[in-house]
Amino acid sequence: GAISRLCDRVLWMQQGRLIQDGNSDEVISAYLNAGTSGHATCQFDDVGQENSDVVLKIAKLLDTKTKEPATLTDFINPLGVEVEYNVLRMCRNTAVLIRLSDAQGNIIFTSRDTDTTEWRDRPREVGSYVSSCALPTYLKPGRYHLSIGISQGAKTVKMHENVLVFDITSIGCKASPKRRGIIMPFLDWQVKIKSDSSSGKQQMVQTR
Repeated sequence: GAISRLCDRVLWMQQGRLIQDGNSDEVISAYLNAGTSGHATCQFDDVGQENSDVVLKIAKLLDTKTKEPATLTDFINPLGVEVEYNVLRMCRNTAVLIRLSDAQGNIIFTSRDTDTTEWRDRPREVGSYVSSCALPTYLKPGRYHLSIGISQGAKTVKMHENVLVFDITSIGCKASPKRRGIIMPFLDWQVKIKSDSSSGKQQMVQTR
């Protein structure tokens, strides 16, 4: 994201070889998307998690209607996220977190499974767990990357970067995908006619 804002031109180098030279947004997007056509499922390796209280097992992107793995959705139907993990030792102040980034690497948001549940102050006993949520509907058409991690208190102790990749199409989008901004919320606007020139009466028109 910082490179995109500061630079008009970017060179992508790999092992001393020039891969791409061009507009910053195009090169950054190509770099992040290299070798991916979307990833709906990630199975985590146990290597590096041996001494962890919480071991991530599988993360999935799911169609919220069919509950099947999916990497493509339209503007008005968000995908679901499901994370399976094992708690090896009883722990407190622990959370599963997701971090969403766009194709240019801009972080859109980070969310923890303790934000809106009773698990914020509740200890997690030894066992197998599944944390799930639905992604928001205000995301612009385009490609997105989802990172999965574990936090303890305010500290992130493990983060698997960009392990899930998905695309949002412009189907159902009432505005141009080129509208400026990282997100595209449709706010609950109200338009009020203060006075009708023909009758002098007040009217209210609501648009959604």
